[in-house]
Amino acid sequence: MIPNEAGRMVLRVWKEMPRRFHYVTMDESIVMPNHFHGIFIITDKAFDEGTCSLGTVVGAFKSLTTNEYILGLDSEGWQPFDRRLWQRNYYEHIIRDDKDLDRIRNYISLNAARWSEDTENPAHEWRITQKTPSK
Repeated sequence: MIPNEAGRMVLRVWKEMPRRFHYVTMDESIVMPNHFHGIFIITDKAFDEGTCSLGTVVGAFKSLTTNEYILGLDSEGWQPFDRRLWQRNYYEHIIRDDKDLDRIRNYISLNAARWSEDTENPAHEWRITQKTPSK
């Protein structure tokens, strides 16, 4: 999977998040054609000081990428979106140990290879609903 300009922008914003949130480290991530997977680590110090939360980081990421995407509509000719670039909520999972971290990193790194089987892939839906001609 090779990201287009919009995908590269999303990755750039993702990697720059620690500039905004000093107690956050970005980990494994991948931009898919219609969604994004990423792991980030919030240090205990952020929670102790009350300076950072999961929702704050995700909200900033969505806001920054949406604003940059809107700019790209005119300057780069990116495809328009209907009402929202990102879905309203997000899936979250608190990673509690190294085994879980390895499992999720593996899931993310293999996500592109599984795109043809993804139910969100429009081509996948087509294959499911397409009837095989009778002989």
